Amino acid sequence: MTSDSNNNDMVVNLWAYIDEGTGMVYAISGKAYALQGGDEDKFAILRQLAATDHLTAKRHGLPKRFTVTDGQQSREGMTHPRIIRDNVADTFESVFQSIGANLPPIPDFLTGRHKQQRIPQEPLYLLTFLREDDEGNVTPITSPEMSRQFAVEQVKQEMMKTMGLSEADATEAARQWVAEQEQEKK
Repeated sequence: MTSDSNNNDMVVNLWAYIDEGTGMVYAISGKAYALQGGDEDKFAILRQLAATDHLTAKRHGLPKRFTVTDGQQSREGMTHPRIIRDNVADTFESVFQSIGANLPPIPDFLTGRHKQQRIPQEPLYLLTFLREDDEGNVTPITSPEMSRQFAVEQVKQEMMKTMGLSEADATEAARQWVAEQEQEKK
């Protein structure tokens, strides 16, 4: 990690905005912090800040290379949350560059020069999904239970669309699938 002379590590909160109507990610943002301590301490601080700091972070449209195809219609700049989770470095490359370009230099009083701060190649980060409704209300998905509910809803919608399941059958199948995925991670 890139550190300054006070042993601060540059860490990043990342957010992916999900349109509640489509269930797709359409925008991303991020914010850097200089923090001290162990990784667990830093994650605790990032988790605490993730619920509100997105309000002061610049939103970026999702790059056009991300495309969702629904039947005959394709939409650029949108994708499934799973794609974002699996491709953080690629997805947030422009956000990392923007954050890095806007970090202020740190004065070095020994040399009289300024040292440019940088985002590390592989920074410690926390990714938080934000669900936005038609009225612009944003709900951060920050707890394991909210994350589980969101995953069930996403899988349910996908099963209804691709497999033609009823809502009740898709809900039950999605709950089972999410539970199995959680067991595999243990």
